[in-house]
Amino acid sequence: ELSELEDTISVDLGRRFEDYKVKVSDLVAEIEELEGKRYLTRAQREDLVGLREELEKTTEAWDRYTRELIFDLAKQRLAIDGFTQEEIDALNRLAG
Repeated sequence: ELSELEDTISVDLGRRFEDYKVKVSDLVAEIEELEGKRYLTRAQREDLVGLREELEKTTEAWDRYTRELIFDLAKQRLAIDGFTQEEIDALNRLAG
């Protein structure tokens, strides 16, 4: 049961990580292209700001997703034998 959950999480995490890498790579390439220009129009400066904001939001979303995934996996592992107070405290620290 737990093994199936871990397999599912592993596949989902791998797929999402590949999607994340592609998106970040595309955003970085667009940012570098604009930053490499000698002069930026107003529209290009606005695009650059928007791209940087999107990169930050994408990174924050990835961080949030991985924290939640780790927390859920830890919770599932600990729930197998029931929770000790020490495990509950560890989960609370992990949850932040």
